[in-house]
Amino acid sequence: MELWSLFPMARTHHSLRVIISDGIHFFQGMLATQLNSFVSMGKIDRGTIIRVKECICSAVNGKRYVVAVEWVCIHVCRSTMVGLTFCHSH
Repeated sequence: MELWSLFPMARTHHSLRVIISDGIHFFQGMLATQLNSFVSMGKIDRGTIIRVKECICSAVNGKRYVVAVEWVCIHVCRSTMVGLTFCHSH
């Protein structure tokens, strides 16, 4: 999976909202708060390739969201995006 964007959620700055892509589809989600240090230490950024080891999927207002609980960073690439993607939130 590729991280397309990382930014603080509007209502709380403790949670980070992410958009992740498998190269074909993209999903909105958030990081589990215990993973926020990866962002603050610069270990992950937009364009990073990750392997999701554990996640929780939930539906809110008719949209599906993924909460990444555990992952492994495969490659940090801050320049290009991989694949063509389509929204998969419904």
